[in-house]
Amino acid sequence: MKAGAVEFLAKPFHDQDLLDAIEAALERDRARRADEKLIGELRERFETLTERERQVMQLVVAAG
Repeated sequence: MKAGAVEFLAKPFHDQDLLDAIEAALERDRARRADEKLIGELRERFETLTERERQVMQLVVAAG
């Protein structure tokens, strides 16, 4: 029923319920954006590695 919606409020609802749902959605979006930024930065850094450094990185991750 939500089909991707962040929150579902049944009518009638209190104004504070709506405000709380909006704040929760904004916080989730902030966290998602921060994660995407971090992943992008890590990808950029990974792209600067030499082929051998990438091979070593894969071995380190597999052993971890």
